[in-house]
Amino acid sequence: MNSRESADVLTITEGNVKNYVPNVNAKLELRDRLEVAIFAVKHGLAAFEA
Repeated sequence: MNSRESADVLTITEGNVKNYVPNVNAKLELRDRLEVAIFAVKHGLAAFEA
């Protein structure tokens, strides 16, 4: 998902998403959104759909 899509789902502004993403990455010690997505799937926080 890009920032705009994430903002729509979370009902927050795109700017907030852009501020939150680096904080989430830092707290989870992950490099990018792809690693966050993999983390979420591995820990049952998100489902993978092909």
